[in-house]
Amino acid sequence: MFDFPSDPNQSEDDNESDEEETSYNATKLKRILEEIDDPGLRSTEAIRVSPQPSTSSADILLSAPSARVECPSPLPEEELSNGHQVAREIDRGTGRRNGRGIGWVRGRVAGRGSTRDENDLAEAQVDLEENASDEDEDMWKKSSWTADRPEPDIFDSIPLSPTRMLPSNARPIRHFEKNFTQDVFELIVRETNLYASQNNILGWTEIDIKELKAFFGIIIIMGYNILPSMELYWSSDPAFRVDEIASTMPYRRFKLILRCLHLNDNSKQPLRSSPDYDKLFKIRPLVTLLNSTFQNNANNSSSQSIDESMIVFKGRSSLKQYMPLKPIKRGFKVWCRCDSSTGYLYEFDIYTGKDGDRVEDNLGAKVVTKLTEKLTGMGAVHVTFDNFFCGYEIMKSLFDNCIYASGTVRRQRADLPKIVKSKKKLKLKKGEHKWRVKGDVAFVIWQDTKEVLFLTNAFHPNVNITSVTRTQKDGTKTDVGCPAVVKQYTKRMGGVDHFDHIKGTYSVGRRSRRWWLRIFYFLLDACITNAFILYSKIQIPQSFPIWSFA
Repeated sequence: MFDFPSDPNQSEDDNESDEEETSYNATKLKRILEEIDDPGLRSTEAIRVSPQPSTSSADILLSAPSARVECPSPLPEEELSNGHQVAREIDRGTGRRNGRGIGWVRGRVAGRGSTRDENDLAEAQVDLEENASDEDEDMWKKSSWTADRPEPDIFDSIPLSPTRMLPSNARPIRHFEKNFTQDVFELIVRETNLYASQNNILGWTEIDIKELKAFFGIIIIMGYNILPSMELYWSSDPAFRVDEIASTMPYRRFKLILRCLHLNDNSKQPLRSSPDYDKLFKIRPLVTLLNSTFQNNANNSSSQSIDESMIVFKGRSSLKQYMPLKPIKRGFKVWCRCDSSTGYLYEFDIYTGKDGDRVEDNLGAKVVTKLTEKLTGMGAVHVTFDNFFCGYEIMKSLFDNCIYASGTVRRQRADLPKIVKSKKKLKLKKGEHKWRVKGDVAFVIWQDTKEVLFLTNAFHPNVNITSVTRTQKDGTKTDVGCPAVVKQYTKRMGGVDHFDHIKGTYSVGRRSRRWWLRIFYFLLDACITNAFILYSKIQIPQSFPIWSFA
């Protein structure tokens, strides 16, 4: 679809050049322009330039005497119909005077003596104005990497794999208990009994691990067998009653355990004025345990993605975020690092909002830095994220830590090439792109339905040009040319979305006035999702129920 040069230092079309701006003689150029405005040249005659074999036509126009410009007799009709060849005799130089380049001179000349298509001429003029910005760039140039890069297939060489393989006939609950470990059960039992004793809950009897597992089993069944209200699971109406739940635990006992459920000792919570105050104090022990468990249960794959996941919550909480353009507009924001292919959740961090009234700078870059600390020194690993996290500095920092990355970037980000800061639109056709390189980071503007901006330190924009499939309005599919970073980004970005999709299929989450309970349901869902992903890695002859209440 396009013809890109094999040499990365070479321009992607005839209009762009990596050379410095050409000097010119202002007096001679002015005389040439005055001669062009001569009424004697307004006939159907064409102006020709006779360049020397080894000299560019732009140099001839700017340095040769005016006698070199001749006005021959009218051209034959066949030559007039092919007037763009006359225009080509004046090269596309970058000399400018009062904002008008040689492309403008060529347009004036061609307009006098040819029938060159006006649209082609206008496009050529726009190309000259756009591509002249390459000389205006201070740091971003059309150049190669400063160091070699691995082939894209390398980032698929290490798939997700469990650190400890279970037998193929292991029951699903064994996989779940690898995430929701014995330490987690003991933590919940201890803190729940402590809370009930501190508040003298009437009718409370201490809970043990066996009863707690039955309690969580009921919650999981409620996730895939949904009824309008919780009481209906114990209803005497056989149309609603679920015997697996009603025969395991009385309704009053279930409600009492749910009321007393706790994860931390409230008496040890620091005051809000204390420097040790933690907004996630009520759930912090479980967050710490699960973050460690998720990373210990699976080896890091070579392709991962970072994105945000939302927990629905419409109550009152200082942690709640409002994002009107998201499917879940109100709730808690969770930063996640997942495997790009399966959606396995390696690490997460719950966003607690800004610190006081201080404006948070480079929040996305800080999130990426924190979530990729465990990947430093791993080898060939690639991380993908969207424009909230992406910027030049984080791309450079990741490369310095031997982590490859790609992401879309916002046009307003600092330290981007001047071609994206220009007020004039590039007017690229679908599938076309412009690119620049600064050190170890590359920038790409690619035209899809609209312009999409990318930063990458892994895929050179002028190497491995490929295509992506797009569906047309009539339903047909067509291939659209693109740099490698576009295809690789599309392939590797969906890890967190895949995790959300699996987690939301049979979510255990329920409405609650207690804000931290919503986060607890999310963490329980994450344990089930990760267990299912690891369980799916093993060929299992038959399926078993996750929980046994015997």
